[in-house]
Amino acid sequence: MNNESIDKFEGVSLRWARAVLIGTVAFGCLAIAGGLLVAGGAWLYPGPKKPSVSPAPQPERFSIQVAEKWLPAHASDLREIDQAAASLGAPGQVPERLSALFPSPPYPTEDVWETYCKVTSEYGCLQKSRRLATPSAARTFSALFKGVEESRKNELVDLLAAQLPGIPVEKRLGMVAPILLSYVELENRNQEAASAHEKKMKEAEDTFAADVLAHHEEQMTASMAGLWVALWGFCGVVSASIFIALLAIERHLRALRSRSGV
Repeated sequence: MNNESIDKFEGVSLRWARAVLIGTVAFGCLAIAGGLLVAGGAWLYPGPKKPSVSPAPQPERFSIQVAEKWLPAHASDLREIDQAAASLGAPGQVPERLSALFPSPPYPTEDVWETYCKVTSEYGCLQKSRRLATPSAARTFSALFKGVEESRKNELVDLLAAQLPGIPVEKRLGMVAPILLSYVELENRNQEAASAHEKKMKEAEDTFAADVLAHHEEQMTASMAGLWVALWGFCGVVSASIFIALLAIERHLRALRSRSGV
């Protein structure tokens, strides 16, 4: 193979090499621009929207109608309270703030007892005994307030003082237990509703926090991927530039040698 053929082969090889290297530089520049765009744009992508705060449920207010609705379905509870009141050893006292609401009559200030024949025979009564004929109003309060803390007791007495005056006198004692028990039941319902709302909001906040964390991780992953692409593009540009420079130096050296006749 003569020198002319070698020069032609090298010329073709150099042209292709230059084209490949220039393409590598162009592709590297695109990779740098695209990688930096992705790395920066990842942090501009909007994250999850914060959940709207739903208003807390309004607690149901107590009224005498609540106690009246409670009454028909809890006859057995009232019987148990009456039995507990009758079994007390001492009647106790009506709270001072409520004593004027239970005048005598119709409510005796003390227990009314009666004597009855406990054991009878054909010869007459062999054994007599006493039994409670009419319990005082204080027994009902003693049974209902048994074991109740003083602060809680004052709260319930305030409730009765507000509700009982609107009830006919002869029906007041029978409404004491329904008012107190339905009030406690209403409190529990309100508390359950508030707890359910609080739990729902806590779950929404936890879900939002998890979504924010996942979004941040996605942004970090995309940003790092963009930086790696830009880094590889930069390395490609530098490498191609070095090869182009070497080829240019080699070309110039050949030209200088040819001119000098070496």
